[in-house]
Amino acid sequence: MGAAFAPDLAILYMAEFERDHILTVSNPYETNIWMWRRYIDDVLMLWTGSEVELNGFFTWLNNQSQDIQFTMSMSKTSIDFLDISIKVQNGHLHTTLFRKPTERNSLLRYTSHHTRSLRDNLPFGQFLRIRRNCSLKEDYFLESDLLIRRLMERGYPRRLVTRARKRAWYSPREDLLKPRERPVDPERIICVTTFCTKSNLIKKTVNKHWTMVSDVINHEQLPMHAFKKSKNIRDKVYVEQGTKHFICSSGGNTGIADAYAAEKLGVSASILVPNSTLDFTVQKIKGYGFDVEVFGKVWDDANDRALELAKSKGWVYVSPFDHPLIWEGHASLIKEIQKAMPCKPGAIILSVAGGGLLLGVVDGLKEVGWADVPIIAMETKGADCLNACLKAGKKITLPDITSVATCLGAKSPADRAFQCAQECPIISEVVDDREAVAAMEKFLDDERILVEPACGASLAAIYSGLIQRLQSEGRLSSDLAPIVVIVCGGNSINLAQLNALKIKLGLQLP
Repeated sequence: MGAAFAPDLAILYMAEFERDHILTVSNPYETNIWMWRRYIDDVLMLWTGSEVELNGFFTWLNNQSQDIQFTMSMSKTSIDFLDISIKVQNGHLHTTLFRKPTERNSLLRYTSHHTRSLRDNLPFGQFLRIRRNCSLKEDYFLESDLLIRRLMERGYPRRLVTRARKRAWYSPREDLLKPRERPVDPERIICVTTFCTKSNLIKKTVNKHWTMVSDVINHEQLPMHAFKKSKNIRDKVYVEQGTKHFICSSGGNTGIADAYAAEKLGVSASILVPNSTLDFTVQKIKGYGFDVEVFGKVWDDANDRALELAKSKGWVYVSPFDHPLIWEGHASLIKEIQKAMPCKPGAIILSVAGGGLLLGVVDGLKEVGWADVPIIAMETKGADCLNACLKAGKKITLPDITSVATCLGAKSPADRAFQCAQECPIISEVVDDREAVAAMEKFLDDERILVEPACGASLAAIYSGLIQRLQSEGRLSSDLAPIVVIVCGGNSINLAQLNALKIKLGLQLP
């Protein structure tokens, strides 16, 4: 039922099917059906005949139309229907919550970009569902304990969760089982806007100055505020452009992100990576169920192949770094940092490949009013395309990628990245592979987190004394506020690979 109209169509079809075949005297098994209840195309039936007669009815049912075939589950003691399990216990019917064994924790994250009221009320609504579905006290507390764990995993405050559970328990179950009529005021005005970060401010402003409007339209009651969903990547790329297939190029990490996003959006995709991508990274991408083609020596070779396929097959090409939607996603990092930090950072350190993360951070800093915060853009020697362009004073292309930081392996940065590096307070620095790998090991000791060389380039700014050098040169303030290091890139690494890199670079004896 992928289409929006599919449930309505199913309801209409099943209603006609019931009228013509089930709830009619022409049904030879009608007297055996004690109860027949349906939700869209799921049916709950109580049967008064024998099991042989039930199987006969099932066979007869599937012979009534070629357009629909039924499946059946039956039991004398328990049955699952929609989100409840119905069981017979001591001569009484009892119900509890039903959850598919394969169900994952898909509850909305508390940090999600939704209205605060929706997030704060979600736990209570979930506990009410359990209170309504569980007829026994022990089932309610068992299921509510599971829900508490799932809510905590999604970042909900414990106090909010505990209060919601208690409040739901004291809600009379008999009232929850009754249909609830929502009062509708036909005269009330509804103010509909597209939801954004300023929606709450818009609501407060409208309410504050409503008297200016009420005098004109003669309506004193404050309006009801409703929000439309803002467009996401699926809407902007997949729906609006009618995309049927994506083609993506990657050095490794972006390929995993592409596959994850494609799976969540329910779209098909092909991922291209170069020979330098480790095999276990390729297997991770394949684990999402998408085709992976290994092509060329470095990312630029795989990217050229992706562009060629996009043109010949009519697929939509997805750049790993050179697109406004990519920058918009990265910009959200700065908004999160602003909420978490008590003051403006003294500097932000990040790694640069093609420049997508850099551009997102630049945009994010401008959005929150931190445009003067210096960005230290780190690269490794042999994958230092941005630094090479800045030294040359023009866009150039590296002859090859020789660094072990293959995820930084773009021979040339995005045009806008080169432009921003000239116009914004961006300090371009290069470290060698030994410094990047040494920083990886030190970070592993300090934080118990293993990252790859691409991220080691950023960490080397801290561990190698680069910050102190920049301060002594007057390029950074001597009285720096806390520094933010964006730590990203940990898919294409394991302990065996770290040891292999140390041996290769002479940091460890074989």
